[in-house]
Amino acid sequence: MLRVYEIQNDERREVLLEDGVYNVQELGVYEMVFFPENNDDLNPNIEGTPLPSEYLRLDRTKIVLMPQRYFEDYFGGTQLTIGGKTYPFNVRISKLRLSEIEGLFTYLWQKEDRLFDVFYSKNSVEVKNKPNEVGQMNKFITLITHFVTVFEKLLPYFEKQPHFVLRKKTTVLPFNSNKVSANTVQWIINNLDEVQFDDAFKGHHKAVQLGNHYGMIDNIHTEVETRDCNTYENQVVMGIFFVILKKLRSLKRDIELKSTVTNWSDTEDSEEYFVDFKDLKRLPFIRLFEEISKVEQQVKKLEQSYRRIFPEVTPKAERPVLTSIFIQRPHYKRAYELIRKLNDYKLDITGYFKLFNISKLSKLYELYNLFQLIDALRSSLKIAFFNVKVALRKDEPIVEKMEFTNDFFAVNLFYEHKYYPESSNYHSTLLRRIDCVSPEEYYHPDFIIEIIDKKAEKTFYYLFDAKYSVLKNVKFLHLPSLEKKYIARTGISGDRYKKINGLFALFPDEEGEKIVDGTFFEPQIALIASKPSVESELKTYIQCILKKHIGDYLLS
Repeated sequence: MLRVYEIQNDERREVLLEDGVYNVQELGVYEMVFFPENNDDLNPNIEGTPLPSEYLRLDRTKIVLMPQRYFEDYFGGTQLTIGGKTYPFNVRISKLRLSEIEGLFTYLWQKEDRLFDVFYSKNSVEVKNKPNEVGQMNKFITLITHFVTVFEKLLPYFEKQPHFVLRKKTTVLPFNSNKVSANTVQWIINNLDEVQFDDAFKGHHKAVQLGNHYGMIDNIHTEVETRDCNTYENQVVMGIFFVILKKLRSLKRDIELKSTVTNWSDTEDSEEYFVDFKDLKRLPFIRLFEEISKVEQQVKKLEQSYRRIFPEVTPKAERPVLTSIFIQRPHYKRAYELIRKLNDYKLDITGYFKLFNISKLSKLYELYNLFQLIDALRSSLKIAFFNVKVALRKDEPIVEKMEFTNDFFAVNLFYEHKYYPESSNYHSTLLRRIDCVSPEEYYHPDFIIEIIDKKAEKTFYYLFDAKYSVLKNVKFLHLPSLEKKYIARTGISGDRYKKINGLFALFPDEEGEKIVDGTFFEPQIALIASKPSVESELKTYIQCILKKHIGDYLLS
């Protein structure tokens, strides 16, 4: 049995199960008491990460997990495992508002959707691999996209070789004795007022004789054989557009309903506001809505192209029946196979969409800032004057190094670059760890911007570290450690007294703070606010850094 207590202002409040889950807050301090039934593996872990032994106190009949912030780096469904038993927790966050974390997730998703596979925590894998309604929608969209691709390729074949039948059709034609048919005579008898009688017309090649009278007529009704494309096969071809567009409209309505979220807290402005992972269930649907809208426009455009070939064809929205035309003509055969598949496709989205959790939310915040730095560099430099190279990690879709180079300057962005002591053999920058350590030990700030002035033969370094924390903690807890590692204990190879040019901590808040900011002194030190609703501050710093070392003619 497990009992969970929240510690706040020296008060101890028990957290009770709600629908089989303990709801906790990322910054909350919790004490947990476990009563084991046997001695099976009493070492606790959260998402596979063992808890430090100093957090535990063993009594005769219970194990006490002493008050700590156990869930600070988690978001969503998280599991505590102890004594062979697993206990589910739902972690709510407060450092970012719902709109901001939606912006962060959507921004990263647009940059590289495979990033999220890196952050699914272990208890999400089983859920992730099971069919869900988002997966069902994605499969359907993929099928429609395939339909558009195939029918675009078939379009010229339908233009050149449309199936038609010859049908007799009564039509109005300029008078021609060769076009006169049996019903022409009957039509003239019934429409004598159309005939201009005058005996002077006798012998004229366009004259018609009725008894002893002669007359002239401009047009006649007659039967002619015409090509009629309003056949069953063409009706089925045009009908599939109606079927697809109807399903897409239905999907959009369903998504609009599913993407409406009511947070458990009163408003985002509430001091007690916490984001629940369940509130983010609309994120996949928002993206799906955009994809469906895009493919819907493609289908409509394609329908117009086919409508120009078959302007008078009446669509049939039904499962097609195999005919000799569908069998014998290759383009009709290919169309039939795809139409049948689309008609038979069952889109079941009535189930509950299960969300997973995200482990290491601080890591996700790092990646958000990685792409923010990339965007800031791209928008600040005149890219046409630089060669751009990107190096990705071997097993992950994550940028490891990005280079902007020309004959005069190089601007390099590193992500989690490791730099070692001078005695080590692993060097790709001039940064060195200078405290007394073995050659194998290293520092690795989150981001490094290296600027090389090739003409002046000078190199400048700016280090950035992303901290998923609040301003007070960044300033008084994290910054002293960063200054110790990256200023006091870091040097530049080949220049005994030189230090880095700037140290910046990124954190999700509304406004940053300058710590050391002077024109004549370095390194500069600042705390930079960076989150979806506050993006300009980081970009401004990047622009100032580049302007300091690179000619204006290379800057946007």
